[in-house]
Amino acid sequence: MDLSMADDSDKPSIHLSPQAKPTTPTIPSAHVIAETPQIRTHKFTPSTASVFANQGLQRSIALALKQVGFNSATPQALDSFAQHAEKYLQTLIEDVHNIALSARRDKPTPNDFQVMLQSRNLPIWLLNPHRKHPIPQKLLEPKKETSDLPSPSNPAVKSLPILHPDLSGETQRKAMEYIPKHFPEFPSIHTFRYTPRIEKTERDSQKIRAAAALAAKQGEDALRGLVRAAKVRKQKEVRSIVQRETHGRERYRLWEAAMQKLLSDKANRPAIGGRSRLSDQEIADASMIVNASIPYLRQERPRTGAGKRALPRPTLEIQGP
Repeated sequence: MDLSMADDSDKPSIHLSPQAKPTTPTIPSAHVIAETPQIRTHKFTPSTASVFANQGLQRSIALALKQVGFNSATPQALDSFAQHAEKYLQTLIEDVHNIALSARRDKPTPNDFQVMLQSRNLPIWLLNPHRKHPIPQKLLEPKKETSDLPSPSNPAVKSLPILHPDLSGETQRKAMEYIPKHFPEFPSIHTFRYTPRIEKTERDSQKIRAAAALAAKQGEDALRGLVRAAKVRKQKEVRSIVQRETHGRERYRLWEAAMQKLLSDKANRPAIGGRSRLSDQEIADASMIVNASIPYLRQERPRTGAGKRALPRPTLEIQGP
């Protein structure tokens, strides 16, 4: 039987004729379906995924046509069959996907596929004949076309040396004769060897003590800087609170003037015993701050008996000058 398409009509039509009385002439350019499809062996460029899929679909259609009794098919007929098959498969996939989305699922399940078949009046038992394929296994396995690779002796593809022979690893490869020849070459030496780094450990006790003393002094200086910064911040907060009232600003100004005068008088005094005298400003900056507001902090209420009530805590009032 022959399968062909008419080119003179606007709508493609497929003409089928019995094999005994062929009415459609055989086109020389048609694909002849033989027992074992012959695969071309000439060189070719790698095809894209879409072209490869289209070729596989056309091959499947050709095998199915041969199974039902056709001997040849024109390229136009194969293209028409491929378009119908793609459209049908796309419709099936869309129906299964819509059924999964209607059930609020991202991916379809076998039950969705069964529902899709039932919606098309296709029971499950119709798939049983397809479990054992009627086409021979040797025809189902496609033979891939392979291109002839150039010989390794071709100077056009021979890689040029990049590293010096001492770094390429070829010397170590030749020294190890037990390594098979078909194994790849060694990588360069700098990729798997490194220069050992020896760190000197100090063992002199005097130097160790000196380093520990230096670290302690640096830590002490850092803590003093933190204390000094906290003291300055506390003074700024007190000054900002006092500056809100008129009487408070005046009291703070008088107190600050008195402190500056007192410090300047002590700094002008001569040193005693020939030793240099530190100024009170330096002593004040390096001295420890005492929290003088502890008595005014929130105190825990003393626990008394069940029938006794705690007496109110007396408050201390401080009046300004």
